[in-house]
Amino acid sequence: MNLSGEKGRALEDAVERIENAILRERPELAAGVITIESRKRVKIAGVTHEFDLLVTVDLGAGYRTIFVFECKNLIEKVDKNAIAILSMKVDAIGAQRGFFVARGFTKDARAQAKKDQRLVLLRATELSNDITPVPIKVVFAIPGDTRGNMSFRARHRGDLGEHGLDVSEGTAILHGEIVAVNELSTRWIQELHTVHSKKYTRLSRREGDHLVRTRRRLMFEPGELLVNGIDVAAVDLDIKATLHVRKPAVRSYFAVEGRGRTWTFDSGEFDRWRMVVSISRGEDGRIVGVSDSGQGELSASD
Repeated sequence: MNLSGEKGRALEDAVERIENAILRERPELAAGVITIESRKRVKIAGVTHEFDLLVTVDLGAGYRTIFVFECKNLIEKVDKNAIAILSMKVDAIGAQRGFFVARGFTKDARAQAKKDQRLVLLRATELSNDITPVPIKVVFAIPGDTRGNMSFRARHRGDLGEHGLDVSEGTAILHGEIVAVNELSTRWIQELHTVHSKKYTRLSRREGDHLVRTRRRLMFEPGELLVNGIDVAAVDLDIKATLHVRKPAVRSYFAVEGRGRTWTFDSGEFDRWRMVVSISRGEDGRIVGVSDSGQGELSASD
């Protein structure tokens, strides 16, 4: 196992998440096309260059800017030769800025960086998980067992007969689309459960296993929903589901000087659920970007 390589990639991923959060919160870039590529290889004039992170902002009409990031997650301080190589890469690709992110830099490295005004040195900090401060409240909402019932109300009384309609069989036509009744039932129940789970998580951050019950009536115009040829006016959904709410453990934490911080969380006993949270702060200390990726629903608040 290459621990050095893994630690390097961890820092690269952290920087990518922070920069992505920053760029998403800039209104002046909303109309542009932003491309963020990690570990990108580019051949220029027959020479291949590798960039830990390559950021391109294309605003159209010929306005295009490039930013490159070099990341070194090593105990040893970065020397002047590494800075000189970054300067060469910035020249080769025509970047407006070149950022070097590392734990520390030698005096010669800082002197070398001052010779190229396009270069910015950023100090990165990786803290131990048990002493890592988390400035926001974070919980996972992980869906568990879901059970649902669905019943139909015919537009004309008596059309469904004495025993109603068995959703395990039959065919429905919804907005002109032909679909099996049981498939329609599964789709609606899942959609309703997903929406309600998100709402429930925002309202309650209590850890534990919660039984969530949701009821909803869906209304349809004449001819909008036909089930086995019967015109349906309404569908009643009744869902009972388990929602596991957990305060996740911190897996890793990075802070990049002047840019932001990023936390990686895991949900403990639910090994297959993993969430990454990236937090960026503005100059006034306000959180300006919170992004997440992975499975499960995340709830975060300042």
